[in-house]
Amino acid sequence: RRVQAQTDLLTLQLRQEEYYLKHGVYAPSLGALKSPANPYYDYRLQGSDHDYRITATARASSSQQEDRGCSTMELDRQRHQHPVDCW
Repeated sequence: RRVQAQTDLLTLQLRQEEYYLKHGVYAPSLGALKSPANPYYDYRLQGSDHDYRITATARASSSQQEDRGCSTMELDRQRHQHPVDCW
């Protein structure tokens, strides 16, 4: 399940870059990127026109909450992946 969240984060990153190529700015919301549905994680987008960070957080009701140290993962515009040990 963690691998699916990682795949979703990378997919969202790719969609952000495609959006930037078309519009000259990054997408303001996950809705603009057609965020994938995942029953175990919620996704959040933070940023500005020229920078962003995408976060996957295990849902409180999902078994992924027990994935110690990896219940929240992030990927940013510079392709930094946090926490490193979860990738």
